[in-house]
Amino acid sequence: MLDFKDYMYLSGSVVNSKYKEETELTRLANEFEEKGFVTMPDFFMAEYFDLVKDESIRLSKMRTEKQFTMPGYETPRFLSVIGGKQILNNSFVFSALYINAEVKSVLSSIVSRSLYTVDHEEEFMVVNFLERSGGTHGWHLDDPQYALVSILQAPDHSMGGYLEVIPEWKKFCAELGMNYMTDTNKAVPIAYEQGRVKNIHHNAGDCYVLNAGDCLHRVAPISGETNRIILNMAFDHRSKIDYGATADILYGEKEGALI
Repeated sequence: MLDFKDYMYLSGSVVNSKYKEETELTRLANEFEEKGFVTMPDFFMAEYFDLVKDESIRLSKMRTEKQFTMPGYETPRFLSVIGGKQILNNSFVFSALYINAEVKSVLSSIVSRSLYTVDHEEEFMVVNFLERSGGTHGWHLDDPQYALVSILQAPDHSMGGYLEVIPEWKKFCAELGMNYMTDTNKAVPIAYEQGRVKNIHHNAGDCYVLNAGDCLHRVAPISGETNRIILNMAFDHRSKIDYGATADILYGEKEGALI
């Protein structure tokens, strides 16, 4: 049950003051332009982060386990998920966070674009769980351009579950004469050889902003008894987006080929 304080957080200020300072936003915008991603420790105020984390645990009973190879990219999905439709129907906390004006304003400053919310009923906001050894969210691009990802639980770096990113993926594949989707498993090893793969560990409480439509990315497989839980909110500088089938397959009723 939410109390009055929770409603105040949901409708008002939820971002730590550091990330509303002009100098910090300029630094983050420059880093984002250079790398395609930025990490923001303690992005949300502590009280609000605790509320969001508790909400993910409350909703976890609704999660659906997925274990298949994503068509097109032919990369594995071994995780549990809650899609946007379920979130919208069951979580005032997450739904209110997605339309929080302060969050979108800070994100717009970092990506140097005016942003729209995403109208895909599953992909606009999702919660992902890696819960067992081998759990992974394999290589892919997102249809929405930008992702704001909140790390709610995270394993130690030694146990996997870290973000891997290959910036300017489509450009890289074009230079190789390869298709950015269907040749993913051929092009990724070349990216490793050339030192293009960025490995980023995040702790619980961190958020990161990713140019998810341009940077190929995955969550490396976890090992041992550990958990990784994230909340991903999608935004775009385009008012309308052409969506592929991947989000419907992962978060909706469609299913991919079993691994």
